[in-house]
Amino acid sequence: MLDCIQLTAPSYERIAYATALRLGYPDSGRADNMIAGEVRCSYETAMTIGKPKYCCNVSPIKSCGGEIIELAGFVIRSSKWAHAALRLHNPSTACCFALTLGAAVDERIETMQDENFFKAFVFNAVCSSLAEEYADQAERAIARRMQNDALEATARFSPGYCDWGLLDGQREIFSFLNPESIGITMNEAGAMTPLKSITAVMICADEVRNKTACAYCGNSSCEYRRS
Repeated sequence: MLDCIQLTAPSYERIAYATALRLGYPDSGRADNMIAGEVRCSYETAMTIGKPKYCCNVSPIKSCGGEIIELAGFVIRSSKWAHAALRLHNPSTACCFALTLGAAVDERIETMQDENFFKAFVFNAVCSSLAEEYADQAERAIARRMQNDALEATARFSPGYCDWGLLDGQREIFSFLNPESIGITMNEAGAMTPLKSITAVMICADEVRNKTACAYCGNSSCEYRRS
């Protein structure tokens, strides 16, 4: 088990910028006053009722090859990530984490949808940006922690992206990590509750030259492609 990672409240400016991009504006300064005001209100509400929780664990890598990465605790069935892992120098460890903003955020979104769809739309976008920001914090903290063991880490990747199946991936993570301990459950399709929850894995090795599998993927039009 990794040492506990402290999630810290992100600034309004950071969340406003990410939310503006999510809403289709090139940056937060281009959003009109009504949108900007609602983003500010949504941020303040989310910071009040959101209760971010986090759990993480590590598993030794047993083997990489073909279409899977076999770990001591679970299996990642992704030919692209298996291909990427094989090109790391001595991949040895996988770090798996889950985080959530909590059930109160879902309840507020549901209430807003019945009362004012516009407010619900903006609040939902702000909370998505907030969840991603906390996931970024976790990713950075894990990478720093792995440096203490002279390891480098890939970027995080989640079930449902690249060619890692959502349901299969979530089942593996839930079996290994037990996100239920922080209030996250999964339905028969692999979707999580609370909605603003994220599960992800990072591969650690002696040297990581390419942090994503995108370098080995020919789908240049993928909307999730990362450099």
